[in-house]
Amino acid sequence: MRKLILWIASSLFTTMLVAQPTVDLIPKPVQMEVSSGTFTLTPSTVIVSTQAGRELAGYVQDKLKKSTGLNLKATTKATNTHHIILEVNTSLDLPKEGYRLTVNKYGVEIAGKDRGGLFNGIQTLLQLLPPRVYSDTLVHEVSWSVPFIRITDYPRFQYRGMM
Repeated sequence: MRKLILWIASSLFTTMLVAQPTVDLIPKPVQMEVSSGTFTLTPSTVIVSTQAGRELAGYVQDKLKKSTGLNLKATTKATNTHHIILEVNTSLDLPKEGYRLTVNKYGVEIAGKDRGGLFNGIQTLLQLLPPRVYSDTLVHEVSWSVPFIRITDYPRFQYRGMM
């Protein structure tokens, strides 16, 4: 009887571990918390940016239009829902090129310590979307969804390279 109870308990525990959503990102972020739910890009999604992030907002707009076919409007005025907010916030308590990325039911918010941090956050957002986002041609029948997630990341080394 004891072995049966142990087997059932271990099976339930293993099932709970497997059921947790997994997100694989390269490089692995310093902090990452995944929640249940997804945010889906739609034609009504708006890209909101500060003046410092305007050029990168154009980059996101172009990148997403190629594969998703969505012509997302770029603006400097915040909206309540269905947005991708891009901002440079030098007061963030993060090292150079650090960023915070949050995805929830309202949309995506990326705050970079500097333009490099904002760019890094955008690259992470692209990794969170289905891999076909990197296509240079329109892709049909794909749900352009991102998991609800909170990420804080920054480079752990001053230089990057390979041996």
